[in-house]
Amino acid sequence: MNMSWTQDEIESLHSLLFSNDEKNTLLALELINSRDDKSPFIPAMMFMSAIEDEVPEVALLLTEICDKLPEQDKSYWHNKVIILSMLWYFGKKEFLKYLEEYKKEMPLFDSFMHRAPRYAYIYHSIGRRLIDFQKKMLGLEIMRKALDFDPDFYEVHFDYAFYLPEQKRYADEMVFHYERCIALGSESFEPYHNLGRVYALFKGMTDKGLEVFRAGLTKFPGTVDMLVEMAYILDEVGSYKEAKELLEQALASDDSYALAHNNLAFLYLRAFKNPEKAREHIDKALALVPQEGLYLHTLAEIEWLGYQNKDKALEALYKSKADKSYKGADKMIKQLETA
Repeated sequence: MNMSWTQDEIESLHSLLFSNDEKNTLLALELINSRDDKSPFIPAMMFMSAIEDEVPEVALLLTEICDKLPEQDKSYWHNKVIILSMLWYFGKKEFLKYLEEYKKEMPLFDSFMHRAPRYAYIYHSIGRRLIDFQKKMLGLEIMRKALDFDPDFYEVHFDYAFYLPEQKRYADEMVFHYERCIALGSESFEPYHNLGRVYALFKGMTDKGLEVFRAGLTKFPGTVDMLVEMAYILDEVGSYKEAKELLEQALASDDSYALAHNNLAFLYLRAFKNPEKAREHIDKALALVPQEGLYLHTLAEIEWLGYQNKDKALEALYKSKADKSYKGADKMIKQLETA
């Protein structure tokens, strides 16, 4: 029997398999076929099965490899690995049909992946696809496995934190993963933006959240999303003047940012008692997104608190209920109907 594969041989075969060159793929599979110890490459063969129909030579070679396996392994290949290979087709509807089989075979799949850590990305891909299919917690569980292979896998850290439910009980996990993104040298403002939110809104650490926002704005100056989010936090703690300045800075960069107009309208109404300026900005927000429930609610606040016009306020609130994603109108409707 041939000696087991050396690390150099494994690296060479990986390079051939993933060179995006059909000749190299065939060469790699031929090399696998020439050896008795094929086990480290079962995952590679699984992935190669994705192109069987388009490359007949690969299909033939895979068949030859399977036929040469011992009988128990051949049965294993046909009954187990083919099921697992469906994971390569996770973009197809059939994926969910195989999900229960996958969950049963997950420990076996994990053992394969530990022989080939380079495949960490497949856990990330499967996890993301499961989330797309509304299987969020299972998707996160599988995505998290990629970090066992590659603790510095930036995309996994970000996506894992991003898709966790925004709830207090997950705040520490979100902090850990967003901070890892920043430590890895994020080229995006998003980890700063999201981390600042988590600290301020879910951990009750407003100063720490503002510190993160300021660090993000130092690295990514003028980022409108961060300016608007930081202004919201400052508004919450009563720093109205600075909040207003940040919103005005955001709108100077992008006057079509409807949320910034909405938040500035609310600030002018509540903090600066200026319904005229509030109305100016909410009109701009609604011109950009006419059916947004939150903006219609802000309009109702302005009509009622700024102009004492209950009928127009109620009209705006009833319109806001057409936005099924917005659930905040009922309380004010009850207050006005009994006022």
